[in-house]
This record gives sequence, C-alpha cells and structure tokens, in this order.
Amino acid sequence: MINVFIPTPVPSIDSNEVRDSFLRSISIQSLFLGHGDRLGEFLAGLPAVVYECDNDLAVTRISTNAAELLGMEPANLLGRRDLWADRLHPKDRINLISRLEQLQLGEGASTIHRILSELDLPVWVSHSFRKVRTKNSESIWGSLVPLPTDLCTQSVHSNIISQFVHKIGNHFQLINLLMGTLRRSGEGVDEIDALQQAVDRTVDFTRAFLDYAQIPTCQSDFELHEVLNTVVQAIQVGFDDKHVALVSRLEDCFRDTLVRGDPFLFERALGSIFRNALEATSAGDEVILSGDCEYYQSMSKLAAQIVVADTGSGMQTENLCRAEDPFFTSRRDRDGLGLSMAARIIEQHGGTLRIDSKIGQGTQVTIVLPVIEVRHDRPRYGAASQKSR
Repeated sequence: MINVFIPTPVPSIDSNEVRDSFLRSISIQSLFLGHGDRLGEFLAGLPAVVYECDNDLAVTRISTNAAELLGMEPANLLGRRDLWADRLHPKDRINLISRLEQLQLGEGASTIHRILSELDLPVWVSHSFRKVRTKNSESIWGSLVPLPTDLCTQSVHSNIISQFVHKIGNHFQLINLLMGTLRRSGEGVDEIDALQQAVDRTVDFTRAFLDYAQIPTCQSDFELHEVLNTVVQAIQVGFDDKHVALVSRLEDCFRDTLVRGDPFLFERALGSIFRNALEATSAGDEVILSGDCEYYQSMSKLAAQIVVADTGSGMQTENLCRAEDPFFTSRRDRDGLGLSMAARIIEQHGGTLRIDSKIGQGTQVTIVLPVIEVRHDRPRYGAASQKSR
C-alpha cells in the first residue's frame, strides 16, 4: 500500500501544474480508479483552499478558490507571509505560527482557527498541514476547509464554565461570612449594606455570564442604524450624569443597511462596549461613534465598520492583550465579562471586534460586520476610521 498525504490538492493556480506535480512523484493508479487525466479538474473543484509554503512560511502556491472560500485574493498572498502574519485572527496567531515552525519532516497536524478576509471578517477553518520534502528543499503542504460560524462560536469552553463556578463560589462564600457576622453581632447596619452589595454583585455577575453564554435565538435581518440609535439613546443618561460627551458621527451612513442576527443580543454587546468606554473616561472626556462601509469588489461583498473611540486613560499593553479574555479585569469591582461578552456576540454574528489603546490617549473599539443588504443604490459612507492592522 502506498501512503500519500494530499492536502486537497497541492496548491497551484494552474490545475494542470497540480496534476503534473502529482504525476512526477506518484502513480495515478495508486490513488484513484478512473481516468487520471481528470485529476486536476477533480482537485480544483474540492471545497478547500490548498497551499504550499516554504520554511519561512512564505506562500509559494495557493489555489484560486481562496477568493471564493476565504475572501482573500490569492495573488496578494504569493511570496509573502501575509497568510500567517496578517490574516490570522490575533487570538490564534501565536499558537498556529509556532506549530507550523516546529513541524518536523513528515509530521502532520490539524487544528481549527480563524482567518480574516480582506474585509476583516472571520472565517473559521479546519486546517490540516504537513511538512514534506520537495525536489529542492522542504515545504509545508496544507488545506483550509471553511466551517459554519455557528458550529464554532455557540459552545462555551469548559474552562470558562469552571472559572465561572469558581468566581460565583467566592461571592457566596463572602455572603456566608457576612451572614455569620450578623448572627454573632445581632445588629449591624454596615454588615447589612455589605451583604446587600454582595448579593447584588452576585446577581449581576450571573446575568453577565448568562449574556456571555447565550447564543442568538431570534435570528432575523435587522437595520443596523436602528439598533445603534436604540443603544445610544439608552446609554445617553449615564454619559450626561458623568459629564462625558457622546458624539455620533454616523449621520445616515447605516440607514437601510441590513445585518443578520439577533438584534436584542447585538444591543447588549454594543451597550457593554459603550459602558466600558464610559467607565474609562472622566468628566470633560468624550466618546465618539463613527462608521463606514467597505466593499470587496471581486466578491461583491459589503462589510459595516463601527468604531467607538474614547479619550480616556487608555490601557496598558499587558491589559490590552487580555482585554477580551473572560473574567479578566484591571478593576477589583468588576468581573471582567463586558468586552469578552461583546466580542463573543459579535463573532456569533459573523464579525470581529478589535481593540486599540494607548496610555493617556484613549481606547478605540472597532467592530466589523457582514452586511446582508443595502436598500438603496449604493452604500452611504460615514466618517471612516483608519485601520491600524
């Protein structure tokens, strides 16, 4: 028996080159029973993007269906590390690049991760790869099979559930201690107030985790403009009380722009982002809401970009790297589920959330969402923000 690794196929822009490459190294009859001259056509039609890269992870060949399946122009990737350096989701980048660089000759591996399209929208893929010896050197052959978004975003990792149980256990332990103190002292106004605060925090924490773990249930096409207006109106009072200006520069850029998902869950994600911005600012600061639409011409796809930028204190680099991690917070009076919940909900809606921040200059949260439909002749453009990626 001949054991051959085929990453569906060896990537090439020319299907004949794919076929010839295989014919040079193996016998067609050892792979298929049928007509060998149809191998190139068969491989080119598979629902997977296949590639080859060198030891420096520069892409040397990639199949043309990368535009269709991943939303990336294959010609823009050839001869560069962009597929790994720029197009991997930041949360997946370090682990995957490390795994690729540590591959031994003949060794193969597989994983599930996210790749960002040219519109910065996430595409979940099942990625299989192997290091092989070629005619002149060593290469990595791999295949990327797109997966349904809901398959990868709806479940909650068991580690996160364990952390939730541990943290809520701490809340109840504090409540028990306070109740014991009250029993021994007979009366204690301060202890009663502390107990009430502990109960309130426990309830809020439980609700926040339920929001984090919830999946979209009321799926529908909804107008992005309406949801944004609803959130801004609901949060305005808090900004006024703190004397922080909430400035909207959207105008009508998202009017008649439809996205697909759960509008109520999406409102919670946006509300969490605004509350986080409000907490990071002081009287006299401002939070600016802006937006834009980006068009991917070769795929005829449109994405909405929403930016919430504040002029607050900013975040330290070590905190910025963990800002989306569940339960991470730099404040003792918070439980660290706000931004992680927002990021999870945005991803469930097929989008991405990116955080940029500098100490003393403020924080910018950028949301990118796929647009289902725009109910006018062409997209209206608002105040676009510059990409930092």
